[in-house]
Amino acid sequence: GGLGSASGLQVQPSNEALLRALARTHPGLLWAFAAGIAPVCEEVVFRRVVFGRFEAAGLPRTGVLASAALYAFLHEIPGAGPGPWAVSLLLWLVYATMGVAFALVYRRCGTLWAAILAHALHNVAGLLLL
Repeated sequence: GGLGSASGLQVQPSNEALLRALARTHPGLLWAFAAGIAPVCEEVVFRRVVFGRFEAAGLPRTGVLASAALYAFLHEIPGAGPGPWAVSLLLWLVYATMGVAFALVYRRCGTLWAAILAHALHNVAGLLLL
């Protein structure tokens, strides 16, 4: 992508090979998981539970950051992927930014369904590009 190319890094998420294999062998399962199951489960855990607890304690900004960081760690652990550490860190920042966006959608709209829909649409766009 743009930032990775600009820095001379070959950026590839650590789960991309798995997703491509699943798309070849079980495309229906991949679509069900990416467009439905994952957005619901992840938004309940990261936005409803993690963000929600911080917000209830009067710390919404901390909740946004904590839920985004945990979401990013679920998707990409810096230094744990097969590529250079800088690639993992860059991907972690991308996932963290997505986590912030989903938390802000949830907070602004006041319903978890808005964050689930945003997450599902993001995943569908990613699958279409895959």
